[in-house]
Amino acid sequence: MFRLGSRNRAAVIAGLAMLLIFNAAVLLLPDGWLEVVRENAFDVVLAADRDLSGIPRPPAGTKVVVVDIDRRSLEMTGPWPWPREKMAELTEVIMAAKPAVVAFDILFSEPDNRSPAALARQLANLTGRADIAGLSATLPDGDQRLANALGKAPAVLGFVLDPEQQGSVPAPPILVHGPLPLHSLWQGVGALGPPPALAKDLAGVGALSLPANADGVVRRVPLFVGAAEHILPGLALETIRVLRHASDFSMQSTPASLGVGDIRLPLAADGMLRLLPVDQAAHADRTIPAVDVLRDAVGKQRLAGAIVVLGGSAPELGGLRKTPSDPLTPDAQIQADAVVQILAGRAPRTPDHDGIAALAIVNGAGLMMLLAATQLPPFAGALVLGTVLALLWAAAISLSAFADRLVDPLTPSLGMIAVFAVASVCSYAVTHRREALVRRRFEQHLAPAVVRRIVEEPELVKLSGERRQVTALFTDVEGFTS
Repeated sequence: MFRLGSRNRAAVIAGLAMLLIFNAAVLLLPDGWLEVVRENAFDVVLAADRDLSGIPRPPAGTKVVVVDIDRRSLEMTGPWPWPREKMAELTEVIMAAKPAVVAFDILFSEPDNRSPAALARQLANLTGRADIAGLSATLPDGDQRLANALGKAPAVLGFVLDPEQQGSVPAPPILVHGPLPLHSLWQGVGALGPPPALAKDLAGVGALSLPANADGVVRRVPLFVGAAEHILPGLALETIRVLRHASDFSMQSTPASLGVGDIRLPLAADGMLRLLPVDQAAHADRTIPAVDVLRDAVGKQRLAGAIVVLGGSAPELGGLRKTPSDPLTPDAQIQADAVVQILAGRAPRTPDHDGIAALAIVNGAGLMMLLAATQLPPFAGALVLGTVLALLWAAAISLSAFADRLVDPLTPSLGMIAVFAVASVCSYAVTHRREALVRRRFEQHLAPAVVRRIVEEPELVKLSGERRQVTALFTDVEGFTS
């Protein structure tokens, strides 16, 4: 039974005060700070999820390959940026292997101005000579060659969100059943995409932009983004649509989900896909250096029928991002991870109204630790604390592994530890002070065993009188008085 003595009263008041302070901190601290705490907790949960259920795998028979423009490729082929004709040559070799779809994690936002045909057109514009303009049609044209290569197999190019200029890119229709479930979509003023010469025969266009959290770590890939009042797909999702030969996307609001071809995926309100961690060994196994593709140093069977993501890990390309698994992860690997995860049907997400749920867990766990600190001996209370912490983290990992639900176990853990520590210290301080007072007052008047019992059971000492039934025997020893 809960007993609120003087010792308990002070500890309970201190513990409740700590719980209120913790609640105020959760509600009033900047969102960026809380986001970092939560996201780091999710990193630990998802890492344990990976150890428990393994990294996501595509369906049997589906291959994902990353063609990487790495440092060695630049050293052996030429510095970045490569001429458009060199990109066309690489694309031709990839397309000759008959991949299922090729996604380019490279932005082609401007027409080619370095090929002989482009230079001739520029010279004709400067001089006004029609003969030079006519000559351009007979010269090598990087844009035309790349466009021809892109038409040989399904290809997806990328765009980026433009924060200043309006504009959009072609996008497939989206069929929505019920209210639109995207309430906090990542928005840009416009979209900067490939030039018309390259976009005319494309199978799809997807967003290359990757958002980072407050700590600079990329943990999500956009399934959808907003630009110029249009909803546009991310590169990974558009690659899946082209792979599945789907003409549109479908959404439903209850429960919020996304359909593309035969794939149905839960959809978060921000249109983002939370990535599971993938180790570097898995990245290395699916990666082919671009120079090996150009020199035909790898068999075409590795690319045949594969989902190919073309990007770069060389620093010159500016596509290295910090992720929970690696501080220098290429964008192409992040997009490939998203493709695999969509095919595997994994979409970790927080529950609806997760802020209210988090506060409920914090307060429930805090009150439990308050009882443990005030009603149990220190060792038993610490054992209860450790057990509840272990159960909380095990529950969070299980929810992630078996239900794709992300629950923050770190914030409640910090609240539990804070409440338990404050209540325990206060209880110990009150107890120590009371014991010292009792010993000082009684140790010269009572036997040590009696003092020890009073210290251990202070409720035995009562200042008020008691009415009891007693039996008294008065006797004397015969002859003792004389």
